[in-house]
Amino acid sequence: MALVAQCPTLCGLSLEILECIIRYLEPDINSIAQLAAVSPRLSAVAVPFLYRAIVVLHEYQIKSFTETVQRPRVRDTLRILTIHLHEPARNNGPSAEELSLELGFLFRFCDLTILTLVGASADTFDQFSAGDRYCTALEELSLYCCDLSPWAISQLLGLPRALRFLTYKGSRPRESYPGGKGPVHTTTDHAAYVTAINQQAYSLVALDVDFPVVNHGPNDPIDLTRLTSLRELTIRSGALHFEDLRDSKTLYVSFSLLPRGLISLTIWLRKDPKFPTIDLVNTYGFALHEALSLGVLDHLRVFTLNAFELVRLGEITSHSSSLGLANSFGQTFELRFGRQVSWETLPGLDCECAFYGPGIQYCKRLNGQMSYRQPGSPHRQMST
Repeated sequence: MALVAQCPTLCGLSLEILECIIRYLEPDINSIAQLAAVSPRLSAVAVPFLYRAIVVLHEYQIKSFTETVQRPRVRDTLRILTIHLHEPARNNGPSAEELSLELGFLFRFCDLTILTLVGASADTFDQFSAGDRYCTALEELSLYCCDLSPWAISQLLGLPRALRFLTYKGSRPRESYPGGKGPVHTTTDHAAYVTAINQQAYSLVALDVDFPVVNHGPNDPIDLTRLTSLRELTIRSGALHFEDLRDSKTLYVSFSLLPRGLISLTIWLRKDPKFPTIDLVNTYGFALHEALSLGVLDHLRVFTLNAFELVRLGEITSHSSSLGLANSFGQTFELRFGRQVSWETLPGLDCECAFYGPGIQYCKRLNGQMSYRQPGSPHRQMST
C-alpha cells in the first residue's frame, strides 16, 4: 500500500472501480485505512467500508469510539456495532453499569441496523424519552450476558421501528459482579420480559431467548401468542414452561402458548441428572404429537431438540420417531436431534464474560463452543 500515494492513476479511477478494489481489500482493514489516507476522494469511498462494522472490546476504547462516531461520515456509514462491557480489573475504572448508561446515544444512529451488547448492566436508561420511541432503523439486537431489568429491556425494544431479529441470552458470571453477589437488575419475572418483547410483535421474525437464571425455582408457562410475525423460535426448555418435564401435558400447554405461525422451533434441553435426555426427548415427542393432532402449531415444519447427549432414533418411542421417519404430519415436516455443546461464545471476544452456558449461571471457559448468529464481517476493532 506504500505505492498507492505514488500512483496518480488510482485517484483517477471511476467510483465503481474504486469500490471494487476496496471490496477486494475488505478483509484487510489496515490496507483500507491506508487507502483512505491517500486523498479526500479515496477517503470518501473507503470510509463506508472502514467503519461499516465496529467492535469495541474494552472500556478504555469507549472514549475513542464516542469521539470517532461524532464525525458525520462515520456515524452515517456505521451499520454493525458490537460493544463488550465488563467489570474492569482495576478498581478505579468505570463500572459496566456506568458505561452502559452512557450508550443510549447508540440508538440515535439512524442507519445502524445490527447492534450487539455483551455484559451491559442497567435498571433504566434515563436519557430515553417518549419522543424516542420507534425512531431507529435497527433490525437486529443481540444481548448476551447482560444484567438488565424488564424496564430497561422495554426501553431498548421501544426504540426500533421494526426489529426483525432479537437474541437475549444469559447473564454475566456471578464472580464478575462487585462482591460476587450476582445480577442486580435481572428478575425472575419472565412475563415482564415477554411484555417488553411484545412491543415488536408485528415485525419480529426470529427470537432466540434464554432468560437469565437468577434461581432455579419453577416457572409458569410464557405466552408468546402476540408475536404474530414470529417464524423462528429458539428457547431453553426451562424458559418455556414449568420445570416439571415428566408430564407431556405440561409441555402441551406451553406449545399452545406459542405463535401459530411458527415454522421452526428449537429447544435447548436442560441438563438434569433427574431427567435422562432420552426421557425428555420422548416427553417432547408425545407433547408435540398431541399439539399437531389438535391443530396447534399447524405451520411448524422443523422441530429441533438440542441436548448434551446424542440420542439414537432407535431409543425414541413411536410417537416421537414417527414425526421424523414417517412424515405423518406432512412431507415437509422434519424432526431433528442434535448434540448441543456445553458452551457458546461470541466470535472475536476473548473474555470469559463472553462465554455463555445455557441455563447455567456460573460461566467458565471451556473448549466446546457454538457460534452465535454472525451479524456480518469483517469487523473493525477500535484501536487502543
